[in-house]
Amino acid sequence: MSFTGRIYRSRKIAASGTSFIVLAAILFLAVPVLRAEEAMVSRDGTLMFQAPDENSAVLDILAKGARLNLVEISGDWCKVSSADSSHAGYIRKQSLQIGTPPAGMDTKLMDPGSEAYQYLQQQLNQTESKLRQSSRTLDSLEKMIERLDQPVMPVKGRKKTAMKGMSGMTVQSASLGTAGYVVSLFSGFQYEGKDPTAGLSVLWNPGFIGKLGLEAEGDLIFQQGTQDAPYGTLGLVYPLRMYSDCITPYLAAGGGVIVRDKIGAGATGNDLNPTANLGLGAMLTIRGGLDLRGDLRAVAEFPKSKNKLTGRFYLGLAYCL
Repeated sequence: MSFTGRIYRSRKIAASGTSFIVLAAILFLAVPVLRAEEAMVSRDGTLMFQAPDENSAVLDILAKGARLNLVEISGDWCKVSSADSSHAGYIRKQSLQIGTPPAGMDTKLMDPGSEAYQYLQQQLNQTESKLRQSSRTLDSLEKMIERLDQPVMPVKGRKKTAMKGMSGMTVQSASLGTAGYVVSLFSGFQYEGKDPTAGLSVLWNPGFIGKLGLEAEGDLIFQQGTQDAPYGTLGLVYPLRMYSDCITPYLAAGGGVIVRDKIGAGATGNDLNPTANLGLGAMLTIRGGLDLRGDLRAVAEFPKSKNKLTGRFYLGLAYCL
């Protein structure tokens, strides 16, 4: 090769080297330096989450002064990694001091075996347990509200609390006096003399004695040729199995007193004659809490002179309060 050729070849190699250096410099400037900025935890007990969401898993509990590498900032959250890059997570921006921490500050992570770490972990577990319990309570309330928002569909049979016992439905546990009442207005007649009668009864189903109801009744017997006789009783009513979703038969028994004029020449005043009754009846649902009630009972009266057995029949309307 001639001397001129060697000079040309040397210049070509030198130009190639220069181009490589320029290209490397351009690439170095074009690609951003992937060096994470430093950050420091500014408060004790700072939580590191798996995702930028406080409902996500907690990865670590950090002490004040812990040094971290700041990877990126997104809104109120900062993605960070430990100083040795062993794990990464998300921390609230307000819990970090971005930049190189002051010299001499302790930047060690909290020791998982320390009492302070265990205490913070215990507090965290208790807080998570309370949050789960609150969540379950809110879910239950939401379901109750959804049921309350649903329209009430008409259903055959009695639906009021007071009539649960009368309809043969299972009476739910209730406090004394909260199960409700049934008020009945009726008229009928006594078998003896066929005296017409009319009266009022109040049936109370307290709930704590199952389906059994307590009934107080007062009526008036319109007697021919003598003074009308008031009649009052207290008794028990036990509903039987409901039929056709609207008919509820029941058994009834009770005792009371009937006020009659004294019998005998020259006798004045009234006699209080004890009575006992036993029978059955039925309630037919008409609409809502309104029922048609029929009642047939045998009545034993115990006057001072001679005991007697008679009967009565009532027919009336009952309303559930």
